[in-house]
Amino acid sequence: MTTTGRLDPPRHPRTSRSASPRWSIQLLGGFSVTGKSGVVALPESTWRLVALLALNDQPMLRGRVAGTLYGDKDEEHAQGSLRTALWRLNQATPGLVETDCHVLRLARGTRVDLADLQDLAARLDQGLPIEVDAVNPILWCADLLPDWDDAFIDDHRELVRQVRLRTMESLARRLCETAHWGTALRLALLAVRQAPMRESAHQVVLEIHLAEGNVSEALRHYRALSGTLWRELGIRPSERLRSIIAPYRTPLPAD
Repeated sequence: MTTTGRLDPPRHPRTSRSASPRWSIQLLGGFSVTGKSGVVALPESTWRLVALLALNDQPMLRGRVAGTLYGDKDEEHAQGSLRTALWRLNQATPGLVETDCHVLRLARGTRVDLADLQDLAARLDQGLPIEVDAVNPILWCADLLPDWDDAFIDDHRELVRQVRLRTMESLARRLCETAHWGTALRLALLAVRQAPMRESAHQVVLEIHLAEGNVSEALRHYRALSGTLWRELGIRPSERLRSIIAPYRTPLPAD
C-alpha cells in the first residue's frame, strides 16, 4: 500500500481518466454546472432535474423523473413541466442531458463530484495508490446540497455523509502510514468536528498522536472524549478505544 504525493484523477464510469469532461456538476456544498468556458448560468427551474440525474448516475425513465420532480401535479401536467425544463436546459447547455422517447440521462463524459468522492472511497478501501495533493477538499468537508429540502435529496443525504466521514478517516490513516502526520491530524480532527460523537474518528486521532509519539496529546484527547461521552450520553468510550490507550495509562515498570 503506497501513497504518492498527488492524486490521480478519480475514475468515473462516464469518462476515461485521460478525457477532459465537457461538463462538470457540483453537488457537494452547493449546486453548479461547469462547461469548457466556466460556470454555466442555468435557469433555476432546471436545477432539480440536473441534480436528480446526477444523483442517480444512470438512465431514468421519463415517467419516474416527472413523478419525482413534479409529484404534486397530475401526470399530464408533470410531463408538461418536464418538457419545459428540458427545453430550457437545452437552451443553456445543449447536450448536457441526452433524451429518447422513454429515458433521460446525463451526457456521457459528464463528471460529478459525488462520483469522485465515491471513487476515492473505493480506491482507499481497495488499498490502491492515491495522489493526496490534488484531492478536492470539498469532497471531505461539504454536505450534499445543504440548502435543498427535496425529498429525493434527503434519501441520499445521510448515505453521502457516512461515505464522506469514512473517506476522511481512511485518508487520514493512509497519510499517517506515510508519516504525513500534520495533514493526517488536520483531516482526522475535521472528521471529529463534523461528527463529535463518532468514535471511529476519535480513534484515528488517537492513532495519529501515538504514531507521532505524542502520548500526552493522545491521553488529553482521550480524557476529553471520555468526559464528553459521559456528560452527553452517560456512556464510557468503547472497549476498542480503551484498549488503544490502556498501555499508555499504566505506569511503566522500573528499569
